[in-house]
Amino acid sequence: MRLSKNYQRGVSLIEVLITLIVLGMGLMSLAKFQGTVIKDNGMGKERTVAVPQ
Repeated sequence: MRLSKNYQRGVSLIEVLITLIVLGMGLMSLAKFQGTVIKDNGMGKERTVAVPQ
């Protein structure tokens, strides 16, 4: 039974590590997407100002 408890701890630790990796990758993707949106928003403002009225 003692071996079973040690095995369970190892599995849960691996699950936590995998979860942290997946969440980290997701957050990095969101940060990259936010940068793209901000850049495109700035380009849209420049185009709007450039249009003669």
